Amino acid sequence: MVDAKGSKDAKGVKGANSAKGGSSKVLFWIVLLLGAGISAGAFFLYQGSEKARTALQDSLREYQEMQQLKKIVARAKASGARTPSPKDTTEDILPFLGKKGAAAGIPQSLFNVARNNPQKQGGWTETSYTVTLRATKEAPIPRSAVADFLIAVETERPSIKSKNLSLTFAPSSPDLSAVSVTFSQFQKGD
Repeated sequence: MVDAKGSKDAKGVKGANSAKGGSSKVLFWIVLLLGAGISAGAFFLYQGSEKARTALQDSLREYQEMQQLKKIVARAKASGARTPSPKDTTEDILPFLGKKGAAAGIPQSLFNVARNNPQKQGGWTETSYTVTLRATKEAPIPRSAVADFLIAVETERPSIKSKNLSLTFAPSSPDLSAVSVTFSQFQKGD
């Protein structure tokens, strides 16, 4: 500060210097925060670009695999080679289900098949069968046996499809205590 005589006051000089030093500290912190923000933004963008690059490479690989599969399918169609489809036999379905259950390792004492009333839908007749398996403590039903049974029925008789499946697991065991499966067979009606 300058007084009336033109001399400088020591307090005024000190106040001016402290204000100047304070503003440089604030400016330093602002620049530091801006630099940290820019660095964080650059790091975020770099990570995003890495994820995008990885996703692009995965998509490209999947696209190339799809193109190879298209070529294989086109060659198979051009050659006219077809795999034979399994034919339904004229064997009654009730003994067929019993045989497939026995082949899958399901004891006949646990196996029960009931025929449901046929239903007509449009030009089709749906005949359904309910297979019930009840295990005992001595003879639980293995999950693999049920899976083998379902796969065998549907692959050997394409007109039969499993419609409802209910599984009850045995306590403290990976095996099943009860299974209920409804199979439907669709036939063209008259």
